[in-house]
Amino acid sequence: MRTTALAVAVLLLATACGQPRAGSTPRPEAERLRAEVIAFEPQGSAPKRFGAISEDPVRLDAFAGWFGGSGSLQQAPEERRAEPGTTYVAATDSTGCRVPESVEVTRAGTDLRVRFLGGTDHPECVRAVGPLVHVAVPAEDVRGVRTVNGQAPVAAAGPGRLADFVELGTVRLSPAAAELGDAEAMGRLRARLAGGGVDLSGATGSALTRTVPAGQRGFAFLLAGCQETSAVLLLSHGKIAADLTGGDEVRCIAPAYFLATFTVPDDLVPKGAVLGAGH
Repeated sequence: MRTTALAVAVLLLATACGQPRAGSTPRPEAERLRAEVIAFEPQGSAPKRFGAISEDPVRLDAFAGWFGGSGSLQQAPEERRAEPGTTYVAATDSTGCRVPESVEVTRAGTDLRVRFLGGTDHPECVRAVGPLVHVAVPAEDVRGVRTVNGQAPVAAAGPGRLADFVELGTVRLSPAAAELGDAEAMGRLRARLAGGGVDLSGATGSALTRTVPAGQRGFAFLLAGCQETSAVLLLSHGKIAADLTGGDEVRCIAPAYFLATFTVPDDLVPKGAVLGAGH
């Protein structure tokens, strides 16, 4: 009887280990997705995992502002138009001293997983490797996704929030930049605008007197373009800049000018970065 009881106990234990417990949810299997690699920086400088999901192609130089990495991109981000039925994903990781060779995109439940594969692990390196990738995937394959590599997605346009975007028209100006709250620098920017015939009241005046929330920094940029519809903040370890977006690359005879202001968390502005007029 003792032997029989022991055998039954072992059988029950084995059955319990091989079956999910009552009320538990089985771990979903990862499904590999079709993914077109648009840009791949295997030797990037990202310090950890970040992921963004967008209906439009991601500007990697803006997305890289999450870690001040736009200045370290080895190639200029490819400009492309959004395609119907397509979703765009930008992702990073920290791979230690391993330089990956390829990328795999899978989905498990509501989590989208971007893995950097291949490469050789080295015992030491001058700096840690933080690869960066931009991929296009079928929109239907990522519908309902809530996280990227287990974390909530960050904004595809980086950490800078566009506060004001004012079209000034074809006035006589030149690109300039100033930090909001810096009385001397903002005074020079106002004088430049007034000298170019810009009315400093209305939306322009509101942008120039914008209050920056505590724990944030604010920047104003005077940018030359044509018929752009928005702007993005570009943060690198050496420079704070901005660039115009939208407008479908329309060309014009005389440049139009825009005033764009941004706010960004202070701890995401690289120490020692210099404010510049443009990208």
